[in-house]
Amino acid sequence: MTVFSVTLGRMIALFLIVIAGYIVKRCGLVKEEWVGGLMKLLMNFFLPVVIFNALQIDVSPDMVRNSLYFCIAIAIWGTAALGYGFLTAKICRIRDGALKGSWVSCVWIPNVAFIGVPLVQTLFPASAMLYTAMALLIFGVLTFTTGLYGLVYCTRQEGSRISPKLLINVNNAAVLLGAITLIFDIDLPTSVLSATGMISSATTPLAMLAVGILMTRIPFKSLFDDWRIYVLIVLKQLVCPVLTFLIARPFAPEPLFLSVLVLFSAMPVPAPPLSLISNYGGNLLWATRTVVMTTLLSVITIPLVAYWFL
Repeated sequence: MTVFSVTLGRMIALFLIVIAGYIVKRCGLVKEEWVGGLMKLLMNFFLPVVIFNALQIDVSPDMVRNSLYFCIAIAIWGTAALGYGFLTAKICRIRDGALKGSWVSCVWIPNVAFIGVPLVQTLFPASAMLYTAMALLIFGVLTFTTGLYGLVYCTRQEGSRISPKLLINVNNAAVLLGAITLIFDIDLPTSVLSATGMISSATTPLAMLAVGILMTRIPFKSLFDDWRIYVLIVLKQLVCPVLTFLIARPFAPEPLFLSVLVLFSAMPVPAPPLSLISNYGGNLLWATRTVVMTTLLSVITIPLVAYWFL
């Protein structure tokens, strides 16, 4: 099977889970008050387990060195993507502070944890998960530093304070713990690895169900009546991977490095950062619609990127 067909099959499966989440909520099997708890569970339990489990691999010294280069590349990419968000907001003449904050956040934040991870596991060798873990670490730091400053700069919400304590969280703790087991070659019991593996496998389906549940909060017609969302999808999920490929290609130490970086640049918007957008003055409704539409249309855009570059 080709990379395109494998990627397309995986994305269709995720799309069907999103639709299942929508149906489940419409049928009353999930209560509205459960949604916030599900988001917290995904962010504070399932995601740390995914990160920790990603680091339970055997790697060569070359792979460790390349992963450090990947950290630098992701940091540069994330910072550049934030600037790309500001630039595209200006080009699209988005002047409202709340909407601009949501636009910038949605442009630069990629859904590496809940869509990137299963695609990496499907398309690439196990060693690529080390790149994935490094990306999750860097994106976690950027989200609560430059990304949050960018959001507050746009919204200019009075009284907003960004505390360095936000960097002290279970996700970064999972990276640290996983790195310790990797660096010191600590072999965990098989039962522990089986448990973390099963939890990791359940993470993406739960995240896609959450997106489907979010769809029920929005009038169906309103999902399709804002041209700015479609412009953002083109800029984020098609143009950005092309730019990433062209700029990073001369500097990539190996093909896998470049493939993973380009794949991550094509990711849709994740749902968990919606709480930050809400807390710091962004347009929550618009951001929610963007999460839903970027996820739904990624069933088309990600296979295209895979066909072009992987």
